[in-house]
Amino acid sequence: MPAFSTTFGVAAAVLLVSRISYGGSMLIAGYLASVGVTFLPGNFNQHAEPQRMYCVPAGKTGIVDDAPYVDWVRMIEPVVPNDLHAAIVVDHRGRHQPVERLPK
Repeated sequence: MPAFSTTFGVAAAVLLVSRISYGGSMLIAGYLASVGVTFLPGNFNQHAEPQRMYCVPAGKTGIVDDAPYVDWVRMIEPVVPNDLHAAIVVDHRGRHQPVERLPK
């Protein structure tokens, strides 16, 4: 929303300063269409199936209990999941065990 508001705000300011003829209703319609086309499909897709997130169990992991509509998977070992839509959640302030590096 801030990106669309900033972009259309700058466009409106340029049109006002340069005194170029424009239709205010078309500018508002373009703004509303941009917001609608971007957010409505995302909203419907978000509610279609629960999102799967992978949680590293270190630090503060209270978000796992606060988001019941997310399919949380606790990561036991430091391996990237074989999931195209993998989202890994980690508290970088927590204490993590060092991972041995693989030989080159």
